[in-house]
Amino acid sequence: MSVVRFVMAAAIAVCGTLGVARAQSLPAVSTIAGSGAFGIPGGPLAESPFMEPFGAAVGADGTIYVSDFAAQRIVQIDLASGVVRTVAGSGAVDASGLHVEGGFLDGPALSARFNGPAGIAVVGSALLIADSKNHCIRRLKDGVVSTVAGLCGAPPGDVTGSAEAARFYLPMGLAATPDGTVYVADSGIGLRAISSTGSVTAVNVPTHSAYGAAYDVPSATLFVTTAEGLYFVRDGAVVPGIKFGSAGGAIASAPLSFGYALGRPFGIVALDGLDLLYTDIETGALRYLEGFTGSSRVLSGSGEGGDYRTTGRATGPLSADSFVAPIGLALAPDRGVIVADALGRTVRRIEPWRAEEIVAPASGAIPTWQPKRYRIAYIGNSTIWTGTTWFDSIENRLQTQLDTPAFRAAHGVPEVQPFWIVGTNGFAAAADYGEFLAENQLVDAIVIQQSSLSLFDAAPKGGGCSGLDNHDLWNAGEASILGLGAAAAKERIPVVGVAAPAAFDVSAGEQVSRAFLPTYTTACYAAFPEQSRRFHAMLLGLLGRAHIAPVDLWPDFIREERSSNPRPLFGSFDAHFTARGREITADAVFRVLSPMTDRSR
Repeated sequence: MSVVRFVMAAAIAVCGTLGVARAQSLPAVSTIAGSGAFGIPGGPLAESPFMEPFGAAVGADGTIYVSDFAAQRIVQIDLASGVVRTVAGSGAVDASGLHVEGGFLDGPALSARFNGPAGIAVVGSALLIADSKNHCIRRLKDGVVSTVAGLCGAPPGDVTGSAEAARFYLPMGLAATPDGTVYVADSGIGLRAISSTGSVTAVNVPTHSAYGAAYDVPSATLFVTTAEGLYFVRDGAVVPGIKFGSAGGAIASAPLSFGYALGRPFGIVALDGLDLLYTDIETGALRYLEGFTGSSRVLSGSGEGGDYRTTGRATGPLSADSFVAPIGLALAPDRGVIVADALGRTVRRIEPWRAEEIVAPASGAIPTWQPKRYRIAYIGNSTIWTGTTWFDSIENRLQTQLDTPAFRAAHGVPEVQPFWIVGTNGFAAAADYGEFLAENQLVDAIVIQQSSLSLFDAAPKGGGCSGLDNHDLWNAGEASILGLGAAAAKERIPVVGVAAPAAFDVSAGEQVSRAFLPTYTTACYAAFPEQSRRFHAMLLGLLGRAHIAPVDLWPDFIREERSSNPRPLFGSFDAHFTARGREITADAVFRVLSPMTDRSR
């Protein structure tokens, strides 16, 4: 065993969560469209399904538009007639029934094809669309879809100049100004501006990954969400001293979960020249930012300890249960806020906003080890603990199921602790750490969870796929897992090995693995599913050779995905589990681990 390896891989015992301290007179939130069912949108407001509502925009007359990323459509929510109708996009659901294959076609709106329509913006009498995986910007006007900038369907690129010559790399967000300039938040190359004459220029914002944009007319301020944080831009330049994020500049005064100052900002609306609402795709939350003080405050979302049984369905004042995974935001003329809840598969409305109506974060803690307990170490990559709280975690669910009078009488009080081990050598390091715990009899049982993401190398941007299936990482992990099995058998410590799927293993409709797309070429992305299936088979075989009891999550996740009323299993922008995914995981681990505890030392 390499002690150096698991120390350098940063074994992290997660020890903080967020609660919610509620304020008075919070604005009400309600569903204006969507039943929560999965399908191509259309029909009466309350009955319409969605696949993945993503971007939102509101015209000056109050007309609401929403892009559905997985259904490849733009829809209008007609409150007057009470229906959701497609205004652009086409294509049939694929054989899995979980998404519509993307494509490209300009022309009559209802025959047009998109490939991941993301951010949208009303510009005059037209609607502009960031067609993310076609790497271009489209326009819907007078029933016709046309290309505004970029070469749709061509490989991604980073080229400025004329509209025809310009190239984009997964454009995600759009914001329009009164002079006709359209800002494009591009997740692969940063911030771009399209002038009213069609020329494309780069805006000097220090990021290669921009996600969302909003423009406040009175202050002439552009707000941009990026991988590094949030920028304020005026006159084409970043405003000095106003940059919020975890690296440099002023940071929010109320740190959020995992030490992030802002979470991971994505969709955004400007309430005025300083104050913002934004969606945090790390925790599935809606947040409020006071630009003057730099204070970021939790408003709502499953990331703060909301009840996973009702999350995203609650009607009434904003609460922790108002959304599942909000992505796109739009400010209505009456200052109400339209929210596209991607994994809730609904479009919701927050009543007209007043900045003093806020919810501040509270704090809590995961219990520390206690004496005379049955100690279970839950070790693995970031899938074991990301975007959750103790209340909603795999570990707490497992601990709660084990904690019965019979178990206490036989073993003591069960206590499950997460140990999140990430890094280049995380696959091997997690097993090394488990072996260390077993050899020193520091635990009574071990759960080790891995997925193919542990072997994906983030280096080869544009340079082939050689880093996706790294034999050195596998070989190191193989030796470490065999070592863990041997040490645990010697000490009579039960070990359960969890083989977890990634989102693209289960469904392209879950979140389309957008977090990976800026890093890898199209060819690399296409290779993910095959390599992930291979890893899954190899991991199950390895667990058998190590005499570690396997828990194969793939069948359970796919069964849920194909059920009559599937609930989201993965996060809105990455590979981590939702509350339902964590619930399925905890149940599966409990079924295997519970009988094994009777055979432990």
